[in-house]
Amino acid sequence: MNRRLSMIRLLCLSMLSGGVDAQPATHSDVDEPTAQSAGGPVAFTIGDDDHRFQSSGARGRYLAIHFLTGSESDTAFLDEYAKGEGTLAGISQIFVYPGSKEQLAAVVKIAPAGLADRLYADSERKLASLLHLETANAAATGGHLPATIILDPAGREAMRKVGASDGERFRFAQFAAAIRKLSSDSQAQHANVSGGLSLQGYDPVAYIRQHTASKGNPKIASTYHGLTYRFVTEENRSLFNASPDTYLPAYGGWCATAMAKGEKVEIDPTHFKVTGGRTFLFYNGLWGDARKDWIKDEPGMTAKADAHWSALLAK
Repeated sequence: MNRRLSMIRLLCLSMLSGGVDAQPATHSDVDEPTAQSAGGPVAFTIGDDDHRFQSSGARGRYLAIHFLTGSESDTAFLDEYAKGEGTLAGISQIFVYPGSKEQLAAVVKIAPAGLADRLYADSERKLASLLHLETANAAATGGHLPATIILDPAGREAMRKVGASDGERFRFAQFAAAIRKLSSDSQAQHANVSGGLSLQGYDPVAYIRQHTASKGNPKIASTYHGLTYRFVTEENRSLFNASPDTYLPAYGGWCATAMAKGEKVEIDPTHFKVTGGRTFLFYNGLWGDARKDWIKDEPGMTAKADAHWSALLAK
């Protein structure tokens, strides 16, 4: 850890003195970002041909842009986010460094492996300028106040958190809480959950990938649209995080047969059927086995349930 802190401290001093990047840049590390309109979608490209990020590639999900300061406290910030990001699904994140790509290369070597490929240089402050970030005293922060800006799935700014000093970072727990609040939608609000836990703790990926109803591990969990899901393995959680909508149960986890009648009825999470990559769950108890009724006319029941669910979400 001392070696890591020393390297970052050296980089900061070099930035201020010009020692590391004495040569003028021969390329732009941010390709002329543009805000489409006041309050409208933001479009930008950062990086170069070997390592490039386009904001348009994150459309359809939330994008968090974390601005580092170039100080030694960046290390703890990156470590904290590397440890926590597996608990959030369907989120894209990048980390912007206020220096040249040569300076960034040294930081990448000591950055958490999971984040190294999402670090980008913004030496000319183009992205910071586009997003109207205040410039701090360079001697204190290396040119940036610590900041996190979140764009919504349409590319519009949803929120920002800017620290008043280098020590005022947006902690991961705060970030996760903000994402849960921002991303909660009508599907989540109408879903079958208890205390924010979906599927009674059963693994949504196991239904489709392993064809089993498997109780997830509370220590292997992830949040999507404000709801918590649990998983049997880290691999299943990673699959979910990369493409959560693929694994969500139909009708918010309510009984599919009952939804065909426009009703919300509890389910037995071990009673399921996967058809066309969709997981359908069913009531099974004193009043019968709802899956049997579903199987009698699955295409017709699916069409009715889809229509009722869509109508419910539209209210």
